[in-house]
Amino acid sequence: MKVNNIFESIQGEGRYAGEPVIFVRLAGCNLDCDWCDTDFSNEIEMSSEELAEEIQSHDIDTVVWTGGEPMLQFEEIKKVIDHTQANCHMETNGTKELLEAGRHLDYIAISPKYKEDIERLNLDILHCEYDVKVVTDGEMNKDMFEDATMLMPLTTFNKERDENIKRKVWKICQEKNLKYSPRLQIDLFGEERGV
Repeated sequence: MKVNNIFESIQGEGRYAGEPVIFVRLAGCNLDCDWCDTDFSNEIEMSSEELAEEIQSHDIDTVVWTGGEPMLQFEEIKKVIDHTQANCHMETNGTKELLEAGRHLDYIAISPKYKEDIERLNLDILHCEYDVKVVTDGEMNKDMFEDATMLMPLTTFNKERDENIKRKVWKICQEKNLKYSPRLQIDLFGEERGV
């Protein structure tokens, strides 16, 4: 598998924000977003057996598969899951079919970048918990609010602007009966992200 890094931390976003997790950040993505905050220059090759051993060496029960786009390596992820007893979560951009992933994972956080990606997914037949987490400043991605289960405020690293965005997104969540996702790692550590 192509691995960017593996680290213990606290989940900063989404339904499980605040929980201790092991992040397995996989290298590679099928998108090339200008705003991506992942550095893909660090990449190591690991077998699924080596990765399973590494996960089991940690004293944490939940693994978060993230990237890049972890669905590009899902066949190998399944092998790792088969060798661990961990709860397995995934963060994905939703551009790949998730039916098979839903059979092996406990939770999927789908963060679509484009409305057409979420429209083609058949989420009603997923066999696991999931959220559709839409990043917004209140206007951006507005066309995806109806498909969202959760909104997360855009971060610009301009303190005053970010506080205004958070308030605006909070109000939209109240109006639309959606979950609000913090970005705890950004709120606490800024651009360092708390890793």
